[in-house]
Amino acid sequence: MSAKTQARESGPQRIAKLLARAGIASRRDIERMIADGRIALDGEPLGIDLAANAASFGVPVLRPQSVAELGEALAAARAAAETTVVYVRTDPLVGVPGYESWWDVPVAETGGPPELDRIRDEYRRARESVRPYLTPTDPRD
Repeated sequence: MSAKTQARESGPQRIAKLLARAGIASRRDIERMIADGRIALDGEPLGIDLAANAASFGVPVLRPQSVAELGEALAAARAAAETTVVYVRTDPLVGVPGYESWWDVPVAETGGPPELDRIRDEYRRARESVRPYLTPTDPRD
């Protein structure tokens, strides 16, 4: 091995590369395993840090830690002239408190047996009485 190769190999390396060299799996398979949370370091799943990836390309990354900071980060990102990432850390294992929200899954508009016409009409009537919680707006208004 050349001195240049040894110097390069002794520095920081991607975990996927190290595991692939150890014969665990291919780099691509290891990347999938990391994304699926199946590879851990010190007991913590590695995951993929998309914010760090964006930062490695020179993209500004804002990391708010509170709701107030999130509002400030969103305002800053909207005002920025360049692409800006707002990174909010979440825990996929923590559910919505009380699940007081609901998913709007409408009945298909076309096709199906004739009895679906009645169900579609019921859905439309029920949807008319729903209060909108979010209304799309242009942040530049």
